[in-house]
Amino acid sequence: MGAPDLLTRSFAPRITFVDMAEKWRDNQPAVSVAFAGVNRARRARAAAADASADAAEASLGRADLMPRDDTVDATRIASGASSSRGDDGDKGSESRAAWSVALGTGLERWIADRGIVVSEPKHFVDVEALYDLYVRDVHPEGKAPNLVTFSSMAGKTLRRVLAPATLARRVGKLSVTCEALPATRENWPPRMANKKAEKIKKHGPKDPGRSRPHDLVKQDKDSTGATCARYVSEMLKLACGPELVRLRVFPDAKELTEAFAASNAIRTHLWSRYKPNDERVCLIAVGDGNTPRSAALCAFLTRWQCVAVDPEMVPWRDWRRRHKIQDATWSSCEVKEGDEIDEEGDTHGWGGVRRLQVHRRKMQEMVVECELALIVMIHAHISLKDVLAAVKTKSGECAAVILPCCNWYSRLAHPDGATAPCHEYEDDAVVSPQRTVRVFSSLPCGVSGAGDGVPCPEVVA
Repeated sequence: MGAPDLLTRSFAPRITFVDMAEKWRDNQPAVSVAFAGVNRARRARAAAADASADAAEASLGRADLMPRDDTVDATRIASGASSSRGDDGDKGSESRAAWSVALGTGLERWIADRGIVVSEPKHFVDVEALYDLYVRDVHPEGKAPNLVTFSSMAGKTLRRVLAPATLARRVGKLSVTCEALPATRENWPPRMANKKAEKIKKHGPKDPGRSRPHDLVKQDKDSTGATCARYVSEMLKLACGPELVRLRVFPDAKELTEAFAASNAIRTHLWSRYKPNDERVCLIAVGDGNTPRSAALCAFLTRWQCVAVDPEMVPWRDWRRRHKIQDATWSSCEVKEGDEIDEEGDTHGWGGVRRLQVHRRKMQEMVVECELALIVMIHAHISLKDVLAAVKTKSGECAAVILPCCNWYSRLAHPDGATAPCHEYEDDAVVSPQRTVRVFSSLPCGVSGAGDGVPCPEVVA
């Protein structure tokens, strides 16, 4: 599959794997120092506890030699237990429980005397007004509980007394009524748990074309009739379209349109330097997903060496077994002498696509050396500096097409922090709210044969 294999393998990228230290190992010394004082204090407390236990054993041995009075010992034990609780036995908790029971019983009698019932829907009374009525009826001498206590106990007691009727509560209000305190209707707007739906109901749906170039929208609508169908129509016209569908490379329209948007950006803005038949070009798709989406597409459309890197990449054998994909029967798939076999044991790359390599790794764990490098980053969660530090070319420069997303916009800019991309626009044909496309025609990277030091000096902060 793809364009014909190269007659020579001299343009294949040289990939070196690097052992990257785990973050927890880097933080381990700091953690040890931070917990050193805690460990010392813990050991000191343990030593003090052992010493006290030894002393208690010694005193117990001496006490066994003395005559024992059971009545005195029982009194001493009881007084020690009371002093350890900080009160006179359990009198505090018993008195609080008795007070709560008395308050609840008094509230029940008061509710029955006042004839308090559940009000009509959306009718409420203020808790403060209900509290004032309770104080005037039950505690005219001024020994009533405070408002917070009354509100808590009144809610529980009302639910118990008025069951099975449902009691509704709002901020500072209860859905009850009586002759002395009738409930009033509250015209509150209905509350929605879904904030997004509530905002749409209040302000209306946002215009999908609010931040897109009008000329691009008009051009796409005139050519296809619908902006989001542009890349889908393009794939259906490709000779490799059926093969991409058979391999299940694209799980949905979102991923498909993003990969085609990157290919369109290369074709539109970088074609003068990166020709489709230039065998020296190496396309590096960083964060390509669990399948080599943009890398496989470019491998079909060009003669480039395509490398897909993602820690979630699924090996072809597992992907084929999971989706029950039948291998195509073409004669060039037979293993011949001199055929390269990748780290998963597959010839001709992932799914049999020629000039396609996949690596289930992080980009920080690799160094890719080639003659001309073209980086593609579609919603990748890695900074551009880290990617450039892992790429080496003969000229020390490379190009990049980036579709940033989430909170990575500022970290997917030029390493110097000042140079703007040569092209930045919103691709309306991408079926995703994150449709910004950035094109860099010249980015600093490492130089091939310059040693194993830091490839890109600009990466050093």
